[in-house]
Amino acid sequence: MSEDIFKNIFNLINSLSEEQQDAFTKEFINQKLKDKKDTYNMLVTYDTRTIETIKTLTDNLIKEHANKKDKPDSSEDSTTEKGKLLEDIAQNIFNSFPIFYIFSNIKNSSNEIDLVVNLNEDGKILQSDGLIPFKDKFFLVECKNYNNTVSVTWVGKFYSLINSVHTHLGILLSYHGFSGKSQCKGWNSASGLSKKIALSEKNLDDRIYILDFNIEHIQKICNGENLLYLIEDEIKKIDLDVNLDLSQYTHENIGKIQIEE
Repeated sequence: MSEDIFKNIFNLINSLSEEQQDAFTKEFINQKLKDKKDTYNMLVTYDTRTIETIKTLTDNLIKEHANKKDKPDSSEDSTTEKGKLLEDIAQNIFNSFPIFYIFSNIKNSSNEIDLVVNLNEDGKILQSDGLIPFKDKFFLVECKNYNNTVSVTWVGKFYSLINSVHTHLGILLSYHGFSGKSQCKGWNSASGLSKKIALSEKNLDDRIYILDFNIEHIQKICNGENLLYLIEDEIKKIDLDVNLDLSQYTHENIGKIQIEE
């Protein structure tokens, strides 16, 4: 039965004029592209319930920071409560994203990992189509919820953790983000170290990216922005910052020296 249908379609196409065949082909391709786009959008969109949950948790986190702004992080109850809120947000952001699944609080012989985020089968298909901004099948997420920015020490420790599990992407989720973001030459800050780490590998495919995700990124997700786009933007920012920081150093004799062979 199905063979007869295909034969009839084939005969119908052959009976069309060349102009009609071109129009049919274009329409077919456009429909395929639309179907692919619709599938992609479905796979990178949170459901309404998840967004509402993240919004509620985020509102609570903002209130906690407002209430504890003038109190030190030495308060165990304060740190635990805010830390739990941020971890709950991370769980919802990554575990509810349609192409991810997670393992949480994974321990090895020397470290504990907050989240290991894995691509599911749909995610692997998108990755094979070049629609995922990273090459590994998993990455790490670490939550650091302090009243201040994340220090360079935590970026260094996270780097050693990422390196130990042989992946190339880690996301440090915090409220205030990395230290040194507003400095022009903050190479000794958390932001600067993340650039140094990326710069240590000349080959782009070998670079390790430690991304700064903070309350601004969480709010963007609440407003419907694509998580994959946010990850891609942060990777591009690091590459661009590295190139811009190095471009300021030029030797005055460039172009003046000739080397005879």
